[in-house]
Formats: sequence, C-alpha cells, structure tokens
Amino acid sequence: AKAEIIAPMTTACAPFTIDVNSASAASYPQANASLSWTIYDFSSNILYGPSTVVNYTITAANDSVIVVLNATSLHGCENHADSVVFRTLTNPDPAWALTDSSGCSPFTANVLSVSGVSGVTHNWKVFDGSGAIIQSLTGASPSFAALVNTSFTTNASFSIRHIVSVGTTGCSDSLDIPVTVFPTPDANFNIAAQACALTSLSTTDASQGKALTYQWSVYGYSSGQWLSTATTISNTTVASPSFGFPNFQYPSADSTYKIKLVVTSSDGCVDSIVKDVTILARPLAQFPALTNSCGPISTVLTNNSAVNSPRTLSYLWSTSGSGATLSSATATNPTLTVATPVSDSLTYTITLIATDDQGCSDTTQQDITVYALPTASFTGLPSAGCDPLTLNLVNTSISGFTSQASPTGLTFLWTIKQGTTTTFTSSSSTPSFTLTNTGTIDSTYFLSLIVTNDKGC
Repeated sequence: AKAEIIAPMTTACAPFTIDVNSASAASYPQANASLSWTIYDFSSNILYGPSTVVNYTITAANDSVIVVLNATSLHGCENHADSVVFRTLTNPDPAWALTDSSGCSPFTANVLSVSGVSGVTHNWKVFDGSGAIIQSLTGASPSFAALVNTSFTTNASFSIRHIVSVGTTGCSDSLDIPVTVFPTPDANFNIAAQACALTSLSTTDASQGKALTYQWSVYGYSSGQWLSTATTISNTTVASPSFGFPNFQYPSADSTYKIKLVVTSSDGCVDSIVKDVTILARPLAQFPALTNSCGPISTVLTNNSAVNSPRTLSYLWSTSGSGATLSSATATNPTLTVATPVSDSLTYTITLIATDDQGCSDTTQQDITVYALPTASFTGLPSAGCDPLTLNLVNTSISGFTSQASPTGLTFLWTIKQGTTTTFTSSSSTPSFTLTNTGTIDSTYFLSLIVTNDKGC
C-alpha cells in the first residue's frame, strides 16, 4: 500500500477549511484498495474521521491539527499511512497610535506605536474628506507627507488607515484613525509704506482666521530688538492699532522700521507678517530772530530752512494783524513791511511753514514788536522881539505811549542856531533861553527840538 498526501497549502488564516483543495491523496490504484482520512489534535484525540473524504475546518487562530491518510493494501500486504500538520496563523493586530491626531496646517502625522509581530506586512492609506486616497505607503514606520488645509477658517478632516496582513493567504485587518487639520490663519494688514515724522500711522486689519488674537511689535534699529511699547504702539493686542514714531528732522536721516503682526487662532495656530515703513525726516523751517524796532519797518526776511537732499521745499509765510504785510506769501525771502502804530506798540507774529515735496512740513514763528514814534512840540515862541529876548517855552511833546505823561519816557535836545553856528543847546525838558543882538541889523535864530522816547524812537 502507498499513502501520500498532496498539500499545496498547510498554513492559512482562521477559519481554515481542510478539504480536497488543500489536501488530496496521490493515486496508486495498483497498490491501494481503499483510503481513509482521520484528523487528530496534538493530544491524539480524533477530531474528524475516519472518512473516505476530508472536510474539516480549523476555526481558531493559532491552532494546529494532524491530518492522517491511511492506505489499505490491495494485495493484503502491509498497510501504509502519511500525515501532514495543518495550522492557522495568529491574526494580525492593526492597532496603532499617532503622536497627535490633530494640528495646524501643514500638519505632519507621526506614528507613535504599531502592534504586530515579525512577518506582518504594513500598508497605509491616507484619505481626504471626500474619501479619495491621497497617499499610499508601506512599512512599519511610514513618513507621511504634510496634510494641508487650504482654508483659513474651517477645519479639514482626513483619515489614515493601517492595513496589516500576514502569510501567503493574506490574513489582514485594518484600523482607521481620523485626523483633524486646523486652519492656519493668514496674518495681513494695510499701512502706508512711508509717512512724515510726527504722523500717527493707522493700520487696517486684513487677517483671516478663527477667533484671532493679535500681537504687534516694532523693530527698533537703535536697540536691535523687537519692541512692544505703548509709546510707539497705541495698543499691542488690538486688531488695528496706530503707530507713532520719533520726530526725525533735518539734519537727521530718514529711518525705516519693521512692523510685525503675529496672529493666533483659537486652535493655537500662528501666522506672522512683517512690513517696512519709512519715516521721512521733516524739514527744518528757520529764519533769524527779528529785532524789535521803531516804526515803520521794512526788512527782507532771510530764509534759512533746510531739508534732506534730494527733496525740495516750498514756503508759506503769514503775519498776524493787518499792520504787517509781506511782499509775497510764497517767496523764499519776502520783504516784511510794518506800519508805525499810532500809539504805544504792536507785536506781530511772523509764521513760516516749510513743506517738502513729500508733504512733510515744519513751522517756525518769530515775534516782532513795533514802537510808536514820539511827537516833538512846544509853545511860547514869539516870532520876533527886542534885545534881549527871553524865551519861556512850554514843552508839549509826547512819548507815543499812553502810559507815560510828558516828559516821562523822553529825552530832549534843544538847539538854537544863528546861521550855521549853534549858539545854545539844552537837554532840559523846559529850558529858558535869552537871545541878544548887539548890532544894528536884526538877528534871526532857528530853534529845533528833538525828542527821543525810551524805545530809542
């Protein structure tokens, strides 16, 4: 007799059915009278048979049976037996874990742990929210490409499937883990690219994101640091603050600042943006101090204003009060004319605004006071008289200032001339002169009075 089992597959996943497809007897018709199948466990207990056909299912994983084929001799000779061990595999475990199952876009999923034994094949599939496969990888330690959420405000859903298989029959199982990718906000704002010093620059928030918080800072070149100071930023945590900068003025150079905005969403996702702002140094408006003087005044105003090259300047002059006029309001060096006040004094403010071709300006002012002139007058002078002629004059001069009664605030110079010869002088407010004539021809005298007030007029 001859017993021979043909077993093309002895290992498979549970349930594993042992039948004619997995176990058959080789044909020896000249030697065998009959064939019989018996299946035993490893304790020699009969699980199946004896039977002329084999049909037994191993239902448990990681189990083994012994399949025995007995052949009875056709000629009464010695019988023969053949045996084969059939076994089921341990089912693969698809359990696995991610370091994090959610994060900000772009989010890279990292495998924390994978269950399994040697001989297990690992396959990975990444699905987007519509169920489309966007990545396929193999191996126990895959390197996933980053998952991108193109929205700034809405979460994106993905899932990663771990598929494990073992053996030639491909015993397999799988486990999906959902992944949420939070939107990364978009930090953005609008601000003027340049501004004049002393200008308060406002911003307009153009950021997008979920429940954003804001953090503003300014890069200070002098300190070499990012600054968040209330002296420069009106509020460092609002959406649209205003910014103030130092008063750069000629001869100081223009200065560029970097303004940084960091936005954080309610998911903790962060984005930032930096924009440059150039602060233009203002021009310096200047002209010399004006000297207070007696009226009337006519003087050319010397304009010493300056600005950083290559910018150019234009000017606007003005005066306070109608008694002071300018030859031109826009000339570089106009002529200032001031009338004499009727009494006392008048003070005028002369204003110069220098504006450069970028619109930056500076203003300076000078005051000038114009004094009233005194009036020289007297009475008591006869037109003629006999020798000796005594002059008793009454001084009626006024200083030009209503607060000063004559002769207060005045100095006097009386002069009497005969021809070109000065015969008498006096600085008295009320002098007495005696004129004589020792000849036979009439003498003519000329009397003058010069008065000067305490302003030198």
